[in-house]
Amino acid sequence: MIAWTRWVVRHRRPVLAVWIVAFLLGGLAAANVGKLLTNRFSVPGSDAERGLDLVKSHMHERGDGAFTLVVQAKPGAPTGAVLALRAEAAATRAARVVPGARAGQVQRAAPDVVYVQIPTPLENAKASDKTTAMRHAIGTVPGARTFLTGFPAVNHDTQPIYNRDLARGESIAIPIALLVMLFMFGTLGALAVPFAFAFASIPTTLGLVWAFAHVMDMATYVTNIVTLIGFAIAIDYSMLVVFRFREELTRGDGPQPALERTMANAGRTTLFSGTTVAIGLALLILMPLPFMRSMGVGGVLVPLVSIAASATFLPALLSLRGTRVNRFRVVPASLIERRARSDSGFWTRLARSIMRRPVPYFVVALLLMLALALPATQLKVTGGDNRGVPLGTEATRGLKLLEHTLGPGSLAPQQIVVDTHHPGGAFAPESLAAQQRLTALLRSDREVKPSTIQAPVLLLGALPRPQALALARKASLVDPTGQVYQVRAAGHGDAGTTAAIQLVHRIRRHYVPAAAIPGRTYLTGAPAFGVDFVARAYGAFSVSAFGGAGR
Repeated sequence: MIAWTRWVVRHRRPVLAVWIVAFLLGGLAAANVGKLLTNRFSVPGSDAERGLDLVKSHMHERGDGAFTLVVQAKPGAPTGAVLALRAEAAATRAARVVPGARAGQVQRAAPDVVYVQIPTPLENAKASDKTTAMRHAIGTVPGARTFLTGFPAVNHDTQPIYNRDLARGESIAIPIALLVMLFMFGTLGALAVPFAFAFASIPTTLGLVWAFAHVMDMATYVTNIVTLIGFAIAIDYSMLVVFRFREELTRGDGPQPALERTMANAGRTTLFSGTTVAIGLALLILMPLPFMRSMGVGGVLVPLVSIAASATFLPALLSLRGTRVNRFRVVPASLIERRARSDSGFWTRLARSIMRRPVPYFVVALLLMLALALPATQLKVTGGDNRGVPLGTEATRGLKLLEHTLGPGSLAPQQIVVDTHHPGGAFAPESLAAQQRLTALLRSDREVKPSTIQAPVLLLGALPRPQALALARKASLVDPTGQVYQVRAAGHGDAGTTAAIQLVHRIRRHYVPAAAIPGRTYLTGAPAFGVDFVARAYGAFSVSAFGGAGR
């Protein structure tokens, strides 16, 4: 390590120049990485994912990009058929904004409330960007209030609220963090080191994320992971090296010998620490979920880049700074000098006490960790849903209106998708009979709201055949060829509730087999995705935990 440090010091200007170039290129790539990221939670190979793929390929819609228009009649205004016609016209206007979108069947939630699903071919993030234009297209509905809701609209309306809350939190946390760092580093000259380290490592890592995003799905949250972990490592490693550098400077041998001894000790520690962090986060790459795998890639890149910065950028920077790391004191000199001495202080006394009595400390620490871990045995993990979203926006008001009339599950219906394997199979006698059996089973389930059940066979039983076929295609209950169809039913509970999860299991284990449906059947929709995501994630958890224990 000493020989390496000498080489870095001799070539410190080229080394720093390379990092400046990496900073500039990484910053340029980071400015364009956002459009390559996705916030979609996919579960490749799962029942829910295969069902969604079938709906996307045959009906050109995505569940996470679907809007819902809720229309409520004002007091004394017409309801019934008049309200339904006005809602249908408004939904049609909104659907025209998105190519490939279409207004579904008007459904009644209450005597004065109707709603229309507007499926789109866009994923959630892109569909969210269309929210404002769709609301302008809806305009004013005579005698009624309109609420454009659904996952994209909720995301559009709540994101500014989250951003304001985040900015408010940062306005409090950042000054406190700076004060703590000032107290710990003691001088402005030393405080500049972690910031310079972060400026070198974080943009470089984001540039690598940009490169990986061209060959694999990368989650939107990867940039947050890189920034948070990168800044934490920058502070940690800078504190280790700067404090040791100060200690070595007190010996009076000059900055370069002090730096060589520093890197031989604290520098080596940062290399081993970064390697350990990288191995631990690399276990996420083994997870069978693209979302978590991308987080693992981002998590591995941060410590690897930080290791490189610790071995090159940090010694090059300190060789230029030398004793100037102690300039511009903000804490008493006696405190800095006391920290530079390794033969006294609280941590020195604690370390010596632990070495003298390791067994009692081990037992106390073990009991404390077990006590902290005990609540995790009662942890119940579910897929996400709309519970807890901020109220007061148009999307959440529409959501609450449907919750009060139909139940929270109305925006996240169960979707039983069937591929009959031949055109027109959805209307074959055996398929229609199976649909009758399935809808009867769903109607008998107390968790299912009967008025939310939709199926091609129900339209055929209520309308003339040509009208029923046209309406079924419009509502995405059947594809244009009649090969693929779906049956929808919403439960009373939101997608992540225990009731919704149990309904997923009942449909898969009992209702679908009992209905004897011809063709290949899949259960998709938000509740099914939540079940499959949790099952896949925790199915691989034991492998990751074993790897982490081995590490």
